[in-house]
Amino acid sequence: MRTDSTGGRPPLVEMAQSLAGINGVERAFSMPIFHEFVLKLSTSVTPVLHALKAQGILGGIPLMQHFPEIGQSLVVCATETKTAAAIARFTENMTGIIGKRF
Repeated sequence: MRTDSTGGRPPLVEMAQSLAGINGVERAFSMPIFHEFVLKLSTSVTPVLHALKAQGILGGIPLMQHFPEIGQSLVVCATETKTAAAIARFTENMTGIIGKRF
């Protein structure tokens, strides 16, 4: 997996940390990340995913139907084929979308 230039961590780890820093977003589990992680939102996942899709971004897979006990959550996946720029674009869009809800 690629590493970033600010500490040697893979961009996906940076993405998870950045997204968890958004008001209304948290990581559902603290386990290490390989290619995916679960985010728990304090707002409905569906409109967030629709807004990301409108920007040409597949934002993740909603988990509510399969795992209602973890609430409004989605699994986010990015492999080593994703560039740091693509991950930054996702993070920026998610920040803007979630920010409008709070």
